[in-house]
Amino acid sequence: MKTYSVALIGASLRGAYLLAPAMADTVARHGLQVCAVYDPDLAKAGEAVLLLESRYEQAGLSVDIQATDDLTSLLTDQVFDLLVVSVPAEDHLPLVEEIHRVSDRLVLEAPIALNVAEAQAIAAATEDHPVFMNFPRRFDSGWYKVFELLRAGMIGELQFINLSAYLPATTYLRLWQRSQEHADELFLGLLCQYMDVCNWFAGDECVSIAGVGDVGHHDLDDYDPAGAFKALFSRLPIAWRSLVREGLEGEVVDNFPGDDFLDHGALTLTYANEVTATVLFTSHGPAAVDEEDLELVGSKGRIWFNARRGVLYVHAFDGSEPERIDGLADHSLPCTERLDAAFFAQLPLFAEGIPPAVTATEGAHALTMALAALESINANGVPVLLPLEIDEGEG
Repeated sequence: MKTYSVALIGASLRGAYLLAPAMADTVARHGLQVCAVYDPDLAKAGEAVLLLESRYEQAGLSVDIQATDDLTSLLTDQVFDLLVVSVPAEDHLPLVEEIHRVSDRLVLEAPIALNVAEAQAIAAATEDHPVFMNFPRRFDSGWYKVFELLRAGMIGELQFINLSAYLPATTYLRLWQRSQEHADELFLGLLCQYMDVCNWFAGDECVSIAGVGDVGHHDLDDYDPAGAFKALFSRLPIAWRSLVREGLEGEVVDNFPGDDFLDHGALTLTYANEVTATVLFTSHGPAAVDEEDLELVGSKGRIWFNARRGVLYVHAFDGSEPERIDGLADHSLPCTERLDAAFFAQLPLFAEGIPPAVTATEGAHALTMALAALESINANGVPVLLPLEIDEGEG
């Protein structure tokens, strides 16, 4: 199989410890080979390299991965098939502006930015050579099957979308959601994913969003009486633990997971074509199973899809028996890893010059909607009209 050289820009949590290792685990399937890791903290880049080299070795491939804190030299001295940017979203714009001068094979994680002005600037800067936004549900076999059925007219004209997400309060989520101060990027990233799904199915511009939600208040002993969360925490790489608490000693996590993160909400989205969508989300115990349900209601029937089980039902309004379609999920992989694998399958095509299926423009739209949702929640459900006005202080 042909392999594709990948440079990981930023040894962040998801990039270095989830996304890139998953590339290593699936290298035989997709041929994505991480050859270099850049981070301004060379020690953090080196730690990520050690992990990646061991994962490639487990996959039967011996690789020598470069760790560097010199981005300019990395970009000028070597040519990579793909550059995967996994840095804090507040750093996306300057990195995109620097990297895009030497490569048009750029992959970005959501959220694209933390404000509308920077998101639009990234979209404008990459208009001629689009970046590939990581919105993996568009490529997962189950989600895409639902889209195909809708496009084929199985339920007539779409009228209503209902997306429910039950998010386990995993170690990864709690690292950044321990407080609202640190939750913005991760929470916006999750919301952007769901906003993009609704946009994909609705097929038109969202014109208003209203939302309600609340924060969670958890005592660690009540939240995790068996101590499973502390055990998970103790196995985190040092780079992760330092984010949780400066100067952390041992497994002391008395101020963890936090007491003011937004952990549940309900959103209503209205589209220009009169399609209405609701998005419901909640996070719960660390041992819980992640679950995502999607329901589409049309003029002739409805589709119900459960992402974890990989099963869907098509219900016609003529009284006939519902049609069941299953086998739409690889149950050997957790949902997150399955979504990543679906996205990885698209990257060789992108490396070969095929235009990306999801660009920065879609990323900017999703971010705008996510910010509008938070604005409405903070205003106790007052609808927010789109597009948002750009604050002159942004950017």
